[in-house]
Amino acid sequence: MRTHPRRFAEDGYTVVSGLIGQEELADLSRALEETVRRVNRDPEAYLTRYTVKSDSVVDTWGVNDLLSPALHDPAYDRLFENKALMDLVEEVMGGPLRFWAEHALWSPELVDYDLNWHRDFGDDDRHDPEGRSTHVYINICLADDECFHVIPGSNRRPLTEPELVQQRTMGFDPLPGEVVVRCRPGDVLLMNGHAFHRGACPVGVFRRTLHIALQPVDEPVGGHGSWKFMREEGFLDTMAPTVRELMRRAIEWEDANPLPLHESMRRMRISKRHQLHQARRPTAGSPADADV
Repeated sequence: MRTHPRRFAEDGYTVVSGLIGQEELADLSRALEETVRRVNRDPEAYLTRYTVKSDSVVDTWGVNDLLSPALHDPAYDRLFENKALMDLVEEVMGGPLRFWAEHALWSPELVDYDLNWHRDFGDDDRHDPEGRSTHVYINICLADDECFHVIPGSNRRPLTEPELVQQRTMGFDPLPGEVVVRCRPGDVLLMNGHAFHRGACPVGVFRRTLHIALQPVDEPVGGHGSWKFMREEGFLDTMAPTVRELMRRAIEWEDANPLPLHESMRRMRISKRHQLHQARRPTAGSPADADV
């Protein structure tokens, strides 16, 4: 097994340099700056991520669905035409892929961004001793990024007692073995959301990162992310060829594997919690926010 697939399996993440050229980096940075401006002008028009949202204070740290008609920039789907990137992701995941999501993450302006320790998808107990993953997250870092805190290898084992305490209390405390992953502009971070992790970005630190989620084409766990806009007539024809095929595979797989009612309800609850979440450390006397 080559270095990056091995690291991804063993540690739950790996960082790769040299896949994003300067011209592509500049084009993605241009697109993301426009997205940040657009979202901050009217955050309620999008699936926006907040550090705080109240009548008097609104502060954002990201937005979902970059490929939706409301946010699409050709740079976002051209990224999937980067053959070196896509070949590596297929190697890490063991074969052809299907689309799940593409989002944007950025630095807050008013309130520090802090996520509590968690595993993603509400799968608090999921792990695989061999390091097999049901998905891959891909962070394309357009600026320095030291936001990802992770416990290497936690994707392959049950959580320890200190980790369980942090999970139950939605905590932020330092943990044994914790690593802060440091990325530079153009670096690509591949990660497994079942590794125990959290995110943090203080005000004053400039962050610009694209966040992509893909799955093996026949993966039976997860998925069901073929958002309504992907099914609109003519939409797929507007996408670059590679992401068009990834989306087509997602739609076909989901049509062949409908969610049971109980699972649909569980995901609706998680989605609602995510939309209400404000990603900041609670102040004294206030309740912790729901996890994302």
